[in-house]
Amino acid sequence: MKTFLGSILVVFCLGHLWAQAAPTPAPSPTPMSSPTPSPVPALKIHAGQAAYIVAMDTAARDTQMAATRLDIERKAKEQFTKEKKFAVSSILRNADFVFVLAIDDAARDFDEIALAVSVADYQSHSRDLDKLRDVAVWQSDSHYHRGKEAGIAAASLGYSAFFRHPSVAKDLVKKFHKEILR
Repeated sequence: MKTFLGSILVVFCLGHLWAQAAPTPAPSPTPMSSPTPSPVPALKIHAGQAAYIVAMDTAARDTQMAATRLDIERKAKEQFTKEKKFAVSSILRNADFVFVLAIDDAARDFDEIALAVSVADYQSHSRDLDKLRDVAVWQSDSHYHRGKEAGIAAASLGYSAFFRHPSVAKDLVKKFHKEILR
């Protein structure tokens, strides 16, 4: 029995010594041809750049099913043109940034959110309002209270005027110009 335990001890010790003496593998060399990617610079908005303007009607954070609101988009474009500080681009690839208007037409008060995002961020996150808000370099919101104004419109223009929703898009564009070009 002593011989048996002694031989197990010898084998164990030899195995332990061999494991310590075994060469460790050399670290794999890092390839020289692939430099580390540099971070994407943050979008800097300044006068003279081109804005691509998008307006959508959505009550959900997932904008995949959002309806395009060309009337709101047109009001925003008119105000950008009136301000004469930014060009309005009709093609996304020619724009320097994207001005996004998300509206909730179903709300009691007509709510609008305005965001300024880079073209790359818009292309990556256009289906998710929360992600767009996270990457926005500027954002604001506003709403139009329907109260007394809606009653006056319905009385003077007829009952259908009650269902028309004015936009605060022009006010949001003015606010954007004021805050971004300080």
